Formats: sequence, C-alpha cells, structure tokens
Amino acid sequence: MENYVIIDVDCGVDDAWSILMLIRAEMEFKKFKILAITCVNGNTDVDNAVQNTLRLLETVGRSDIPVYRGCGQSILAPSMERENYYGCDGFGDLEYENPVDTTPLQKDHAVNALHEFTSKYPNQVSLIFIGPLTNYAICSTMYPDFNKNVKDIYAMGGNWRGRGNVTKSGEFNFYTDPEAAAAAFENNVKPITLLPFEPCVEGDFDCMSMEWRKTVFADTTDPAIRLLNRVEEKAVYHRPTKNWIECDIFLIALFLFPQSIITKSEIHSVSVETSGKHTRGQMVVDYRRETRENVNIIQEVNTHGIKQLVVWTAKQLSTEELLKDLKPNQL
Repeated sequence: MENYVIIDVDCGVDDAWSILMLIRAEMEFKKFKILAITCVNGNTDVDNAVQNTLRLLETVGRSDIPVYRGCGQSILAPSMERENYYGCDGFGDLEYENPVDTTPLQKDHAVNALHEFTSKYPNQVSLIFIGPLTNYAICSTMYPDFNKNVKDIYAMGGNWRGRGNVTKSGEFNFYTDPEAAAAAFENNVKPITLLPFEPCVEGDFDCMSMEWRKTVFADTTDPAIRLLNRVEEKAVYHRPTKNWIECDIFLIALFLFPQSIITKSEIHSVSVETSGKHTRGQMVVDYRRETRENVNIIQEVNTHGIKQLVVWTAKQLSTEELLKDLKPNQL
C-alpha cells in the first residue's frame, strides 16, 4: 500500500523550508508521494501563499506537484491584523524578473481536493498543516466521511502551557483562526500529532543561531536556498533575536524522523478557547482526562537533529551521513 502526503501552507519562509525538506525526503527515501500542496490565509493572504508556493516549486523543478488555493479568510471575521512577519507577500517583498508559472495551480478548491484525495486513498494520506487550520476545519465540517478516511494528521500551532507569540496567550496559527482550531479538535477521529509553540522556542537552540543561518548557506549554489537567502536577507536576518527558529520546519522533521526528533510527548484531550478576552486562541488541556483524548502533544524535540535536517535539506549533508544519527519514519 502506497503512502501519500498533502501539506497545507500559508507560504512564508518557514513553509518554504518545510516544502523543500519534504521534497528531498520524498526523493531520497521513496516512502511516500506528495499528492498536493494546499494553501491558506495566514502569514500572507492566500493568493500570495499560492504565488510563493508556485515560485518555489518552479525553482526546484517540481512543478509536477499540484497546488490548490484554499480559504482566503478565517471562519469568522479576521481575528488579528497581519504582522507581515515575512513581508507583506510572505516572501520578503522581493522584485522578480519573470512572472511565476501558474501551471501547477488547480481549478478545484483546496477543501474539495483534501476530501477527494482522502476518499480516493482511504487511510493512505498523511495531512500536514503548518498554517491556520481553516481548510481542515471546513473540510471536516462539509464532508462527514473526511476524518475517518485520513491516515494521520500533523499540525503546528497552539500552546500547551499558555505561552503566546501574538498575544499573551495566543499562538499565531491558532489565534489567526481559533474557530478552525476548535473545530479541528472537536471533529477529528484520530489523535492529531500537534507541535505547539513552546518546544519550538524553549529547547537548546543555541546550535541554530541567527549568525549561523546567515553564514552557513551563504555560498550555496542551490537555486532554492539562494532564493531563501534573498528572502531572509530582507525579512529575517535583521530581527533582534539571537536564534534562527522556524517552527514549521520542526513539524516536518518530526513527521520524517519521529523516533529521533520527538523526545517527549503526551496524549491529552484538548480544546481551543474562542471567546475569552485574554485567552482567545489559547489551547486548553484537560489534565483531569474527563473527555476524549484527541491530541498527541509534542513537548520536547531534538534540536540538534533538526539542525542536521536543515543542513541536509540544503544539500550540505549527505543522506548517508544523516542516517548515521537519525532513524526515519517507516510510515
């Protein structure tokens, strides 16, 4: 039985790195096929997310991967003013000589594509969500059979101890569309593997300093990494932060190498606050275990393993060297 992957993105820099990591893993390990990339509103609007995704695929010669435009806003009125963390367009607002090839953009909506693929390949499709969960929530609401046909679900977002990055207690992906996150945890049939915000910033990340990021790939000849160097030069390098932390990459790393990257996790019942004045978007964990356990919360990760995967993604570490330390997912 073949394994398939669909990744849902709000394509900023971190999403781009994630897509590159997934593409290299598909090629090197041949354990899954990337069926599609679906786009959603988040880091930037959904049209920019589509453009960034198409440009990245064109750069790496993977325009064979179909791209689907998804939801352009959150389920209710937009919950936050966009911070333009990676620039207004999510890719540093660069100027390009040539327009992007739109061939891989499909006519169908991402929500319909998610349902169609999981129906065509029941229990064979892993879904990876690295932006707001709007597409997932709408699909699970529209199609009652959707969740039972999904093989497994991975998501980056939320917080398990109430630490926020856009508000005191709101993490970006969940705060952007709290209703979607709430619906995702209410509707899922199989536990979602969730990477919350805390393990992305509270581990030993000195090994991935901002200075390391600026210098280690500076002389690359790889066209995709050269593109990301340009984007990050404008949108990332000048931040007043010590370390280079792109949370979405961590989720792909633990999907590919769960035994090596996940160092601590717990299964809990989780819901999301949608109406609190100070807690809108905050993830609520039921430590009394009185309700259905629906989420596997990743609490600690192997930061040095993630660094190895980043270097490998940039083709500065061979697969043979990588596998000396990391054990891949057998799917």
